[in-house]
Amino acid sequence: MGNLHDGHLSLINKAKDFKGPVVVSIFINPLQFNNPNDLNKYPRTTDYDIKLLESIDVDYLFTPNINILENIEEIKANNYKNLLCDKYRPGHFDGVVTIVNKLFTIVEPQRAFFGLKDYQQFLHVKNLSIINDLNIDIIPCETIRSNDGLAMSSRNNLLSKEGLKVASNIYKSIKRVKDSILVNQNILNEEIDYLSKLGIEIEYYQICDQDTLEPINHKIFNKFIVVIAAYVEGIRLIDNILSDQ
Repeated sequence: MGNLHDGHLSLINKAKDFKGPVVVSIFINPLQFNNPNDLNKYPRTTDYDIKLLESIDVDYLFTPNINILENIEEIKANNYKNLLCDKYRPGHFDGVVTIVNKLFTIVEPQRAFFGLKDYQQFLHVKNLSIINDLNIDIIPCETIRSNDGLAMSSRNNLLSKEGLKVASNIYKSIKRVKDSILVNQNILNEEIDYLSKLGIEIEYYQICDQDTLEPINHKIFNKFIVVIAAYVEGIRLIDNILSDQ
């Protein structure tokens, strides 16, 4: 959706590894915003984005206007309903898979590259390809982080310097949970208390199965993911860490 940063560039560089033409799409999709204020606040830096993409020799840039939504086929994201972001942003993933399906129809890619910071989104798009037999490989790409561990996001630009400093504790926290959960079953509650005392408002903070995203409430084995959505200075941030990271 534009406002490009090193996380986006990592997806492009991953695509370049496959030696074929690389297509980048930029479209701020209103279908995936259940909060109009969130849509209005989303950073728009098209001129900067174009210059950046020119500097790294992207083959094609596709920037459709709002007309792309006319008579669009609405897709329902039926997997992982009422879990994590879907619970707190109803209709969000319907909007995501609807526009992604449209872009896939137009571009007809062999592969599509999605960052794992939006892990639930990655799973939805992967299922979109499988269920509809699109014959598109959905390639997961690791989360790119600042030196302090904060996951790169366009929303970070909306934070003050102090907000960025506070937000950097999110990754440190989920890493502690991942590293300690097998020996300290109470670590999650301890970290919720810790972040709350820093002024971070927790929307959800869970340990889930990597495949189903169902919360794991029994003894933790391998293949889990620690996921969080939280507000810093009123800005919603998400992050996660997989058990094998």
